[in-house]
Order: sequence, then C-alpha cells, then structure tokens
Amino acid sequence: MSNKNEKARFNCRVDKDLLDDYKKVVPNASEDIREYMQRRVNQKTNLQELQKLRLEKIKERDLLNIEIEELEEDIAEAKRLRHENNLNKQSLSNAMEIVINVSESGKVKGITRDKVKEIAESNDVNPNELYKECKKHDIKFITKRMAEVNSTIRKENKTEKPKDRAIINAIKRDYKQNKSRYNNDFRKFLDDQVNQNKYKIMAETQKVDYDELISKVEKLHQENKI
Repeated sequence: MSNKNEKARFNCRVDKDLLDDYKKVVPNASEDIREYMQRRVNQKTNLQELQKLRLEKIKERDLLNIEIEELEEDIAEAKRLRHENNLNKQSLSNAMEIVINVSESGKVKGITRDKVKEIAESNDVNPNELYKECKKHDIKFITKRMAEVNSTIRKENKTEKPKDRAIINAIKRDYKQNKSRYNNDFRKFLDDQVNQNKYKIMAETQKVDYDELISKVEKLHQENKI
C-alpha cells in the first residue's frame, strides 16, 4: 500500500494561450487542479455511497410493503371474524327470543328439543349452542306428548290468547329498548333488516301472517300502545 503522504507529478499538455488565460484567473494553478481532482474523487465516492444507500432503502421498502400487506390481511380477517361473531350473537339472540315465546305460550311450560333444533336451523344457529342458551335461561325441555297436549289445549280453549300476542310484546319490548337508536322512528325500526328477519321467523313459527302483524303493530303504535 502506498504512503498517503507520498507525492507524485503528472504532465498535462494544453494550448499555451489557454494556460496563460487560466493562470490569470487562478493564482495557484497547481492547488486549483489538486482541489478539482479531490472533488472528482469525492463525487465518485459519494455517488457509490448514495447508490448503495438507495438499494438498501429499496430493500427496506419492499420488506415494509410485505409487512403492510400481511397486516392488512390480518386486519381484514379480524374484521371478518368480528362481523361473523356479531351476526352469530344476533342470530342466537333472535332464536332464543323465539324459544322463550314458544316455551311460555302453552299451559305446559317448556319446549321440545326438536322444536329448539328447528328454530336453530331456521336462524342459521348451531343447535348445540341454542341448547346451551336454553339451559342458561332455565328453559324446560318437554316431551313431544306434552307439546301435543299444549296443541290440543289451544284448539279447545276458546279464550286462547291471540297467536300474535307474544310477537307484539317482543316488538314492543325491542322498540322500547332501542328507540333512541332509531331516533324514535317506529317505521325505521320495523324496516331494519335484522328486525324484519327476527319477526318473520317468529310469525312463521306461530303461524301468523307477517303483513297483517305489521299492520296491527303500526296501528297500535299510532294509538300510542307501542
């Protein structure tokens, strides 16, 4: 390796007129040329360093983009699972409301497991999950024969309560609890797709005409009874 302090000379041939003019502008030609050479060396070094730095930053950017894409996928999946979980909770709640209404509608309180399964499947709910909810709400499971007794009593009882009574009570209760959410707009409450699905299933279970039911509750609302 050469000594950094070692000096060397080099010759450069130029037109004499150019050299004369140059010396008039630059007092110390040798010093000026040395400084020029140093600038050129530094410029090349800086360019190499900048190019190297640029490549490093590109690699960092690519890695960062990959991480961002992975995070976006994780966020999308988390949102999907949360949405699915919320839908499941709502469906389970709707199904449980129907179970409660059915179990309380007969003289013999309770509901058959087959009926619970039917309600679960109608609401896209896992029957086992609905069975667990029934136990939490102390719903009594009755036999098929006991359910037939309820059915017979309904047919024979002339003073039987209207089939839509339980559904109307559920609508009244739901609206009272959520009216602020709908800005006290009863029509908006009824038009909510979640509510429509819930009451349609209840109406189907109780063998009630849904359109007649809605007309009736609207009239009750106009009379300030809901």
